[in-house]
Amino acid sequence: MFDFEKLDLYQEVRAASCKILKWVAFHPTMDEYYSQRFKLVVTGIAAELAEGTARLGFHEKKKHYTDSRVFVFECVTLLHIMKDMDAISEDEFEDFYQDMDKISRMLLGMIRSQRKERDPQTNE
Repeated sequence: MFDFEKLDLYQEVRAASCKILKWVAFHPTMDEYYSQRFKLVVTGIAAELAEGTARLGFHEKKKHYTDSRVFVFECVTLLHIMKDMDAISEDEFEDFYQDMDKISRMLLGMIRSQRKERDPQTNE
């Protein structure tokens, strides 16, 4: 088993990604650009998280965890666009939004833990 597979965060990302990707796949009228963008950002969250766990240096880890969080923010932006275009129900939006919020908070904890790992006295 790889290190990233042991993370509760990774399991959350997998579950949320699966829900969103299924929604995209079964949304035949979605514009191709948005469909591809969702696929890219949702898979990017997990990919950057996995890459961060593979790195040894705390700067590298922090960078990949931060990049993973950037993909979360991009996903939320796409969800807002879909909501504004009435392409997603309010219930689906709230469900996906809550998933992304939880993942974002967990990633922020990992990012902050890298700071503590570097210098527990100053948190830098």
